[in-house]
Amino acid sequence: MTTFFDTCWYCALFYNHDPKYPQKKVTDLSEPLTPRCSWHSDYKCDICEKDNHFNGTAWCDKCKQWFCIKCAAKIQIKKERFWGYDYYFELECPECKNNYPALDYAEYCGKHPYQLQAVEIQERKSSEKGRSDSSIASPRLDDFLISNFGVGVFAFKQRGNIEDYSPQETWNKLADQWAPNYGKYGDNNHQYWILPTLFKQLGNVEGLTILDGGTGEGYLARLLAQKGANVYGIDISEEMLGYAIKREESDPLGIQYIHGSLAEMAMFEDNFFDLVVANMMIFNAQEFEKIFSEIHRVLRPSGKFAFSILHPIKVVMSSLRRPRSTFRMEEQTYLLSDYYDERPILATFTHTSHPDVIYPRTISQYINQLVDSGFEVVRFEEPLPSEEGIKKVPWKYLNRHYPFCCWFFTKKKE
Repeated sequence: MTTFFDTCWYCALFYNHDPKYPQKKVTDLSEPLTPRCSWHSDYKCDICEKDNHFNGTAWCDKCKQWFCIKCAAKIQIKKERFWGYDYYFELECPECKNNYPALDYAEYCGKHPYQLQAVEIQERKSSEKGRSDSSIASPRLDDFLISNFGVGVFAFKQRGNIEDYSPQETWNKLADQWAPNYGKYGDNNHQYWILPTLFKQLGNVEGLTILDGGTGEGYLARLLAQKGANVYGIDISEEMLGYAIKREESDPLGIQYIHGSLAEMAMFEDNFFDLVVANMMIFNAQEFEKIFSEIHRVLRPSGKFAFSILHPIKVVMSSLRRPRSTFRMEEQTYLLSDYYDERPILATFTHTSHPDVIYPRTISQYINQLVDSGFEVVRFEEPLPSEEGIKKVPWKYLNRHYPFCCWFFTKKKE
């Protein structure tokens, strides 16, 4: 009798679209939800020497080597319908510069190196992988709330209270783990997903006096200053500000950095700023009402306030990526849990040692508090990744089916 674990996940998937597709023996049970055969397991890239999913791996017939999507000299997204998909990745070998399809489409065309007998089939055993089960991200679902829950990028722990949490102390500890990862435009998410919407909506900022709230290591403050603005940056973390100040000292742009909180800005007089920007930080603030009130005070009449947050849907959304290593974002299932649950969440990134706090709020809570604080909401944006981002990092941004962040663009009422 054939059981679930006797059938390769991908062989069964392809069989649904082609009844003649052969079912191969399962050799990899490292992820029990997606048992796989040797053809559809991970392949070790001969360049970076890391295991990579077959749909992001190609075989270079000239160099006689496997290479992955992250090592490819160039990535192209080719539109083609096959086995339920509507595209495949074409990868350029970093050594010979020849182009080759990823192994899923190569197999469909009869050009997989195993089909051509160009290389011996490698039996990938579960013991070789040593990975955990498929990546399940669920900060909410009671079935998964044991203590900490790892999701590959985050580890979540939901708590009823956070009396022992200090944002200033936490970000001082995290500074050396976060700041070095940020370049001119921050990280990929900021460059390709978050910032394009901000700059499109702000337009010309030359000559404006701007406050960058939660400035961190100062990358956004520098971008605004390079556009001709008179910029101030404020942050609760002295260590993060240390990175910003060092950059200002080595490449002066006239930015003034201040240690402090957006909720208490006595150092600024009323009606001081033309624009306040708070990029991806207000969801980390417990007393956001005080922040809105203080920002309203320091803004000039008709001054603008723009802020981005993790999308409230993203915060309460659970996901199951099957299998964990796939480069196809569409192979991800989403579960929405309690959108109205306001219990704080401790979120730890895999490259950091200390958790940060996320305060879940609904979109209406943000809008209503803005109105109560004297703001008019001019525009609300739920951006998609930019075309440039999709081209450069397609395995992260292509076929995203849920919102990652959102922007509120407001102005101070007369």
